[in-house]
Amino acid sequence: MEVEVLIKRAEGYQPYTVEVYKGMTILDLLNAIKEKDPTLSYRHFCRAGVCGTCAVRVNSKPVLACSTKVEGLDTPIKIEPLYNFPVIKDLVVDHEPLIDRVKGLFSRNGLVDQDEWTYRSYECILCGVCDEVCPVLAESHAFGGPMYFLRAYKHIKEVYPSLKEKFIQLCTHCNNCSLACPKRLFPETAIRKEENYLQELGLLPKPAGFDFLSF
Repeated sequence: MEVEVLIKRAEGYQPYTVEVYKGMTILDLLNAIKEKDPTLSYRHFCRAGVCGTCAVRVNSKPVLACSTKVEGLDTPIKIEPLYNFPVIKDLVVDHEPLIDRVKGLFSRNGLVDQDEWTYRSYECILCGVCDEVCPVLAESHAFGGPMYFLRAYKHIKEVYPSLKEKFIQLCTHCNNCSLACPKRLFPETAIRKEENYLQELGLLPKPAGFDFLSF
């Protein structure tokens, strides 16, 4: 079966027709197009949903190309680069802003109170999908972003001052990041836990509770 594919490039959306097969992924689709058009640029390495470099938007949804099946997608299939990052060429975006936001966490080794969320924090692959869908980060780059806050969770007792410095309190808890995360790591829940920790330390105000005496 053939499907029509529209890929966002510098000159606009370029159409392609591709023969698809059962189990074909978006990355397989891009590879097939690359054989016809060697000028197309996109990024991938592991092909196993681990490196996070193949993140693109497919039919307006950010996904990992290597783990997203073509079967069942609406056609024409529209493939675009991630929105919130500078485009280098075609589907390749600049990942340096991602690394810059979290590089201060890489040198830390000590872990305290390991739990389920500590391990979820470790499993983040820096694909940037959660940041891509974050409405707060789109408006203010002073906000750390869900990827930073998820990665910071395992070091929370060391880096907690940076959580407030990166305006964690601006999170709207829209849950976009958790819904979009291809690894199902639920960054929004980690942010809630970090906010609770800061509230316990008195660094963030606790949310006002319901007080029937105020009526």
